[in-house]
Amino acid sequence: MKLYLAGIKSYQLDLGIECSEYTDPRLERTIQGIKLDHGEPYRRTRTPLTHPYLLQILSRLRAHNYENTVLQAAFTLAFAGFLPFGEFTYKGADMEMGPAFAQWFLTKKSVRIRGEGTHMELSLPSLKTDLFQKGITVTIAASHDNACPVRAMKRFLASDTHRPVHSPLFCIGKYKQLPFTGEYVVNQLQELARGAGLGDGSWNVLSFRRGAATWAAEVGIPETDIQTLGRWRSDAYKASIEYSAEDQISLSSRFQAPQNPLPRGSQACLNTGTRREPPYGRLPTRQKPTHLPSVWIHRWLRSSAARAAKPSPYPPAVEHLSSRNKWHGIAWDVTPGDISLLSLSIFSFPYSY
Repeated sequence: MKLYLAGIKSYQLDLGIECSEYTDPRLERTIQGIKLDHGEPYRRTRTPLTHPYLLQILSRLRAHNYENTVLQAAFTLAFAGFLPFGEFTYKGADMEMGPAFAQWFLTKKSVRIRGEGTHMELSLPSLKTDLFQKGITVTIAASHDNACPVRAMKRFLASDTHRPVHSPLFCIGKYKQLPFTGEYVVNQLQELARGAGLGDGSWNVLSFRRGAATWAAEVGIPETDIQTLGRWRSDAYKASIEYSAEDQISLSSRFQAPQNPLPRGSQACLNTGTRREPPYGRLPTRQKPTHLPSVWIHRWLRSSAARAAKPSPYPPAVEHLSSRNKWHGIAWDVTPGDISLLSLSIFSFPYSY
């Protein structure tokens, strides 16, 4: 529903119509009420294509014909490069763009083998998050196994010398050269997965990217590095990482395993993020004071004076009032020989820990 509203708002902006009603809180509450009444939309399950699954699928492509060579290069490239589906597939209508096709989709000259086959460079001309269409170069290393993207790409380029370099990177048929569509890739992926004994599953357009992120997490790559590999600019990469039932059982067992707690108040305990107790000890809920203890105020003022460049020998004048769980105060720092107002600090913070 929000997508439809965004489309209507964009159309009104193009027409110069006022769009202030879209920021009305009542509209947001109406949408929230519709969600509560109808529930969240159905989300399809997506089976991640991890490295072991990829090896099993590639084992079904042993015949060295042109179609299998294309699928080997496409599958290994999509997995190792964390490629979304739209970055290595295209439709028949896209081929009518002429020379502009290379500005949006992969061509044969987008791939360069470097270092005698140790790695390759993939130039992505267009990204979903690239508003200015500057493109990006992705470096993919050779894995030296049956799912090696560099070796599969070298084999494909050696068998594809009959097409010019400005042609689309992948196509269907050596001489027919039909568009390498997403529907074709999904159908081939599902058929190969069934032949490899992986079942029907939910193989779809996101299986390669989700599988790469899931496998990276399984082999222990930090999440920040996964975000870099997948070129995510936000925390959306976390939704692509899926944990198997075995991993969830292992995490639950580790969580419930008996451990020796660190001594409360120790430096190691503080470094692990354990919450620190108040200086006078934790009191029961009913005995908590309704205002900030004065000893905390004096300690804070003394530490502030000690950190100052010219510590004042005079105690700062403090005027405060207490109201339930907040303490409001105005403090003046006075230096010797200059009775003037140097800083005015108005602060308010809740008493909670």
